[in-house]
Amino acid sequence: MPKKLLLLTTLILSNSLSSDTTRLKNGKVYHNVEVFHKGDTVTVSFECGKRIVFKQSEISETIPKPLTRWKTQEECNQTEEEAKQAAEKRKEEKRLQEEQRRQELALKKQECEANGNVWNGKDCRLHYAADYGKWSEYQGAMDWYRAKNLCKILDMRLPTRKELLVVRKAGIWKKWQEENNNRSSNYWTSEESSRQYAYYVSMGNGISLDEKKVFSTYCVVRCIHR
Repeated sequence: MPKKLLLLTTLILSNSLSSDTTRLKNGKVYHNVEVFHKGDTVTVSFECGKRIVFKQSEISETIPKPLTRWKTQEECNQTEEEAKQAAEKRKEEKRLQEEQRRQELALKKQECEANGNVWNGKDCRLHYAADYGKWSEYQGAMDWYRAKNLCKILDMRLPTRKELLVVRKAGIWKKWQEENNNRSSNYWTSEESSRQYAYYVSMGNGISLDEKKVFSTYCVVRCIHR
């Protein structure tokens, strides 16, 4: 190569090429790199084309300086291995974070459903039956046929067993007992076990049994909005 062309090439390289020295908090030092900051991540690029992405918190300092030499192939290979290790570390951290989140969501779901509410996959929603305002006043003791007809007149309906169990878990039934002077806690449901029998729920223990529909003194009534 002619001396003038060699001199020109040297001048261009010396003016355009630069590198940083990056020191990690774990003591690792990278020379002859370019450092790019974006958000909470730092990308360290090497002249051999390799890159390693770190968290901002992992970087101790970055010292800008002129480029002294290109990396050898051995150094590039070492950098590639370190990049793989860093990627695997980030992958494992992400896996652990996701596992922790799954465990937290599972616990929230368990607590939500234990209180009779509805879990939608992300958060807990109040079951509509746990809303005190959805229920009628105490209607007294009566047979199942009369109870069903009464709720229809009120433009309401008899509750299901599940809805009454939601009320029990939410503790609303205790307020009901105060309102009806601690009369029977056996509430008719809309569910039938046969032509002559229908289910009721004993709010005191949460047990559901069936009883003859014509019995008028054993079960009491609360209607729920449609």
